[in-house]
Amino acid sequence: MREHVIEQAGELTDGPVRVAVFRTLADEGGPYAVLRVGLEGAEFVDELTLRPGQQDVLEGIGRLVLLATAPSTRERRGAVRIGLERSEAGRADDV
Repeated sequence: MREHVIEQAGELTDGPVRVAVFRTLADEGGPYAVLRVGLEGAEFVDELTLRPGQQDVLEGIGRLVLLATAPSTRERRGAVRIGLERSEAGRADDV
């Protein structure tokens, strides 16, 4: 599993996989992030709302885990640390 840090409004490309950080927020349940995930050359296929420790398995992409999030404040942008384990279908080096 590869780990990546992405600021809010930033985007990561890992092979054909794109992950964009749409929002980093906090509520009474703690911090959370809204991520948009898809494959390169396609519209974003999924919008995920995750809290640290939560994960989702996305068809054709693999497993994405939100490891940590720092919510945005008036003084700074938020950021996330994710773990991405690409599925065999999502690996460019298998083509």
